[in-house]
Amino acid sequence: MCRLLLDTYPSALCLNVVKENNVEVSLFFDLKKMDERNVKKVFVKSGVYFGFSGKKEEEFRTQLIQLAVNMAGHVDLPEKHGWYTNQDGRKYAFPEMLTWKEIFELC
Repeated sequence: MCRLLLDTYPSALCLNVVKENNVEVSLFFDLKKMDERNVKKVFVKSGVYFGFSGKKEEEFRTQLIQLAVNMAGHVDLPEKHGWYTNQDGRKYAFPEMLTWKEIFELC
C-alpha cells in the first residue's frame, strides 16, 4: 500500500512493504528530496533490500518509487494535533494521528 500525504505543505510518500520475515515496514519519503542517495538511505535504514547487485537494486528502487507515486492515494494531514481547519471544514487531529512534523521526522 502506498499513500501520498498532501496538504498546502510539502508532499511525502508513505510506502508500506512487507519484508521476507513477514514484518510490515512503513517507508516515508520527502518528495522534495527524492534523489537516489536519499531514497537509498530510507530503504537501507529500514532494512529493505531486493537481493540485486548495486546497479540493479538502484534501478528497482527507482521503478518502485515511480510506480508508487503514480498509484498512491491522497491523504490530507494536519499541521499539528488538536483542532484545525482545511478545505473540508473543521476537524480534530487526535494524538495517534501523524502530523506533518512527525512525517518529516520519519523521512
